Amino acid sequence: MPAYKDLYDLIKSVIEKEISRVEREFERLEKEIEEETKGIYSPLYSFYESEDSYYYLIDVPNIDMSTVYVKVEKHNLRIRCKDKANREYVLNLRLPEDADENSLKVTRAKWLLRISVKRKSV
Repeated sequence: MPAYKDLYDLIKSVIEKEISRVEREFERLEKEIEEETKGIYSPLYSFYESEDSYYYLIDVPNIDMSTVYVKVEKHNLRIRCKDKANREYVLNLRLPEDADENSLKVTRAKWLLRISVKRKSV
């Protein structure tokens, strides 16, 4: 039997074991992520801009306005809220570089949550 056949079998065996190990690790991570995010939804949103502001329209059906939490930190916008059925919604967005973090305004427009951020004046 040629030596390359034994080497081929050895390498094939090592690769198969590593593939199996990686697949098990991915399955474990998927389950862990699923457990951590169980009951948390990501809402639909739209983004548009005008000459002086940026706008985010966030669609959360039956939103409970008393649960709305909006935070801006280092140009990251974090929105967390619940609907009336107590489902939690989380959305993380990156603000444009010229957005003025201190001008954030949150309002309700019909069934939408409207967040406006002014542009920094140049």
